[in-house]
Amino acid sequence: MFGQGQVGCWRVVDGTETRDLNDADLQRQYNERDELARDAILRGVLTKDASRICNFDYAHEMWDAFEREKTKRAFSNALMLRNKLYSYTFTADMNMESYLDELKYMRRQLRNMNDPITDDEMAIILLQGVAFEFRGVVRMFDRDVHDGNVPALQEVLNTLHNEAELDNQRKVVVATKDKDKEPAKKLQVKEQPQPGGKKRQQHQQAGGKRKFKKNRKEGPETRECFHCSKKGHLKKNCYAL
Repeated sequence: MFGQGQVGCWRVVDGTETRDLNDADLQRQYNERDELARDAILRGVLTKDASRICNFDYAHEMWDAFEREKTKRAFSNALMLRNKLYSYTFTADMNMESYLDELKYMRRQLRNMNDPITDDEMAIILLQGVAFEFRGVVRMFDRDVHDGNVPALQEVLNTLHNEAELDNQRKVVVATKDKDKEPAKKLQVKEQPQPGGKKRQQHQQAGGKRKFKKNRKEGPETRECFHCSKKGHLKKNCYAL
């Protein structure tokens, strides 16, 4: 923030150097450094932060106000991030690698906020987060906890990686078995008789064997011959031909 032309200004900013009330020349030099420091601070911070501190008379006052604001924000952000870290729970639809990466990322963020998470604390957070989906893993460390020891973080991480890999393998095996059973299910459904199919088939078979009786000749022929117009005979029997 402070360049070569502003060497000595930091003593004004942090309050190490104060204004000499008895020597006018020293006051002038102090005012020059204070002015340079004020300019450097306003140029070095974000515009929204500069708007909050620009009304202070001295660089030391500006810097104190800036630090108080940032400390308050960092503390608030750290509290919210800690709450997210502790409540971040692994569910069945999550990927273990992605879950662990997210936890590590939040831990790094807290470290950058000067609110670090120890290895012992992180191990407890991990076991707490997977307690519902990997109860067996949590039980594996019961003896350590009962003996007053906290599980080692790396051991917890390795165990979770191994269990997640085994779980994925089991899912692949189950999916493969289900896939192999699918053709058999389709064949079974295909071979099942349709409702009413047997009766319909019997009806069709009976209908195929049905014999139609020949029309019996009833009474004398009453149709007229279209050639001679006489009743009782047709063209092939017509006497006029």
